[in-house]
Amino acid sequence: MQEKCELMISKESMVSEDKARVLGKIRLKSLLFDVSGVIGDVRGTVSWKIKVAMEEAGLDQNYGIGFFELAEAYSSGGWDALWKKYAVKDKDVGKYMRTWSSIPEYPAGSVRIYPEVPFVLNHLVEANINVCFLTRLTNENVENVLSELERRGFKGEIKVFNPQTEDERRSDSRFIERVLCKACTDTLSPKAYVGDELDRGPQLRIFDEDITLIGSTRGFASVRELKTLYYRWFDGRIDFQHFDKDTNAQKKGYCKVFDRIITNLNDLLDIVNMGGK
Repeated sequence: MQEKCELMISKESMVSEDKARVLGKIRLKSLLFDVSGVIGDVRGTVSWKIKVAMEEAGLDQNYGIGFFELAEAYSSGGWDALWKKYAVKDKDVGKYMRTWSSIPEYPAGSVRIYPEVPFVLNHLVEANINVCFLTRLTNENVENVLSELERRGFKGEIKVFNPQTEDERRSDSRFIERVLCKACTDTLSPKAYVGDELDRGPQLRIFDEDITLIGSTRGFASVRELKTLYYRWFDGRIDFQHFDKDTNAQKKGYCKVFDRIITNLNDLLDIVNMGGK
């Protein structure tokens, strides 16, 4: 499996990302969920993590980087671009990331799950849809989320694709690519992904060009952010842009990140075919 993932990661992405994706009710065998901002409400925790890490690394005092810029970079997956914009020294980036990682997003006993989540997940499982988590969270955080879901009445099984430990996440700069590859190759199609990170969709389509991408505004991202369009260069670089009209975007070769946008997980029950196998 690792060799297959290595091959898929290294190849240039030349998938047909401009094809039309007109969705009504979609029939699925697998549904992959991001956790933070989709399953779990971590807005308070993430705000605290940003504040503490920002002050510890001196980003506000030494570089003039504000809290809201860091929060926006978090929601869009754009931290690297922010470090480059302000020429943040490597030692300060390291200090920020170490502090950030040291504060758990889901401490035991303090996990907050969005109210509708157990109900929706139970219905998906009853419809014979494989429910999976696809996340940057390590095992400790995931276990706390799963325990809270069980306490709240979820009765099914969830397959998890994630880095096992914090050391694995820190030591492997390409860990997320390997996790995405495994998630796409180890789940049945047709499949869909629900999340709010802009860079996750284009990455997933390297490994499964037919995956349906559903953006969620439940946590951090706004509808406008989720309507961002992207263009993938042959060397793997991705440009994100907003256009006033889709026609302008199409002329420039840009594609939608998300096929559908939802504001609440209950919306999935309206757009996913719940007829079973």
